[in-house]
Amino acid sequence: MTSSPRTTRSAAIWTLAGLVLLTLNLRAAITGVPPLLGELQDTFGLTGVEVSVLTTLPELCLGVFSALAPLLARRIGTEAAITAALVVITAGLLLRVVPAQTALFSGTVLAAAGMATALRSELRKIGTDILRELRNGAPDPTAHWTAP
Repeated sequence: MTSSPRTTRSAAIWTLAGLVLLTLNLRAAITGVPPLLGELQDTFGLTGVEVSVLTTLPELCLGVFSALAPLLARRIGTEAAITAALVVITAGLLLRVVPAQTALFSGTVLAAAGMATALRSELRKIGTDILRELRNGAPDPTAHWTAP
């Protein structure tokens, strides 16, 4: 059973829209901390080392958890992995609102872990869709992703 080109194009558009919206929303979670470092340092009594760790955690988590995302996606499915990642991101961002130093650091780790998993899983889904189109003999599978 094959899907019609319209269904494939529709799925491609929704997947691409989801990826764009996901990346736009995730950017603020990482870039929102540095402008507030002085205030966070005063509020929580953070040392210079703790501030450095706080700004480094997202990058470390992106590296570590993006490597683990394909394992999760294979185990529970790509869509379920993306959904779980979005729940983890939400939990992490909500945890960062709690006025406690441990909540700030834990929330940062959770949010960054969810981001890495969501982005990697979404990119894996796009790659899988393009490969499927190549196998099915699509003349230009990238047209679904790049053409208006």
